[in-house]
Amino acid sequence: LIFKSLMTQQHKADDAALINQLVTLHALLSGAKAEERRAHVGTVLDHLSMPLFSMHSKDTVRFQVLRIIELLVATLPGDSDNGGDDDHGGVIGQSVVGKCFWALHELVACESDETKIHAIVDVMARVGTTDDLYRRFFVDALQTVTGGKSAADVVWNNKHISHSAERTQRQQLFIALLNYGARAAVLHLDLVVPMLVSSAHVENDTTLRAGTLQVLFGLIEGSYVADDNTSSGSNSSSSSSAMQTADSDDEDDDGEVKQEVGAIDARFVRAGAPPRSMRPWLPWIESLFTQVLLPNAVWHSGKVAAVIRLQSVQIMLRLFYFGLVPAQVIANIHDQLVPVLKSNLDDDDVNTRLAVARIWALYSCTRNLAPLDHMLITDVTRQFLKRLDDSNDGVRLEIIRTFGLFAQHCLPPCEQYDQTNTHYPYAVKTLLVHLDDSSPAIKDAVFAMLQSFRAYNPPEFNKQLRAVRDQHTSPVYVDRLLVPNV
Repeated sequence: LIFKSLMTQQHKADDAALINQLVTLHALLSGAKAEERRAHVGTVLDHLSMPLFSMHSKDTVRFQVLRIIELLVATLPGDSDNGGDDDHGGVIGQSVVGKCFWALHELVACESDETKIHAIVDVMARVGTTDDLYRRFFVDALQTVTGGKSAADVVWNNKHISHSAERTQRQQLFIALLNYGARAAVLHLDLVVPMLVSSAHVENDTTLRAGTLQVLFGLIEGSYVADDNTSSGSNSSSSSSAMQTADSDDEDDDGEVKQEVGAIDARFVRAGAPPRSMRPWLPWIESLFTQVLLPNAVWHSGKVAAVIRLQSVQIMLRLFYFGLVPAQVIANIHDQLVPVLKSNLDDDDVNTRLAVARIWALYSCTRNLAPLDHMLITDVTRQFLKRLDDSNDGVRLEIIRTFGLFAQHCLPPCEQYDQTNTHYPYAVKTLLVHLDDSSPAIKDAVFAMLQSFRAYNPPEFNKQLRAVRDQHTSPVYVDRLLVPNV
């Protein structure tokens, strides 16, 4: 009778009456004997896990739902966190634990307040460890979110769900399922990735795309940290930090970059094959690039579009960093990848430019293909040289180091590439301008880069040095760079 009344009040949109009925139900259950409450646990959870209660727009309604679930959990036997067994007289079988988990998951999916989230997770922990619950019920939960549809045919597409409220609820449940059940999700990438691809489609709502990309970033990071029981070092911290500050203002971004900029050299590339725990991602890398990351990294106006671009390039950076983008995948996606990387070097967001510079560095070290087209090399080289005038010194430092790696790994021999003797002199002239930079860090980075770059064409290199020697504030760096006996 109470639930019939609750349903009636819900359809009347009478929130006060709905809350009163839930308070009454809590009081009724509190006054009942433990065995009587246990007899009705399944029925009560069946109703409370309906989105019109557990995902109600009013947090006061959801609070009352949590109070009732907390009371029911307290009624369960003390060893309920083993809830996969049915040897408690049918009181706490797998189905009851599953219903309890799902109702709590719906509650946590609607919350943004950290204190309230912790309260819900604390109640969940009395049923079983969070990781264990998500592992046990992940597939069932995903089936509930999809409404039984195939993973590739994501259910919140307009052709499946006509009501925007239901579509939004399922989006929330999906994002929360991957957020809180990340370790379980990595075990079921065959189900998860097709849904990520579908939900991150560029024609979808920007909020859904941003949430999906944030989840994808967390899954990639988490599958390494969780399984290898180690962190990915300062680069992981910097990527996460940039992800979190994607929508901060320019001043904050500049401060962030100054803290996170580190050396980009061969040490930045992980040695050997990808970590064992990351290898389940390998079959999906090309699809993630072509259907998720590259389309969302294409420039569109607006602040939200800028956040989505940053998220996309940060995920690309992590995939390259973990060695998950083999040379064959680079060959397959090359025609889509290069234009996106080139355009994002000019992005307004300093963190996006920084991430793209690092991707270029890793791309240069990773590719093991036929020589690049000469026009492309010239175009990319001039992009790098233009960014030496970037407004942020952190980006300038990364570009210098990236250009050094690009020159080392991607430039063909001088007699093949620069037969007209124009490209190399132009690059050296530009670098020599910055060899006289007011920043000692920039000056040192350019000097280090030129030390390796001079071997490309020693006679021309010396010619350019002698032409600018007297124009520099101090000729010390120039003299040290001169190639002897040339």
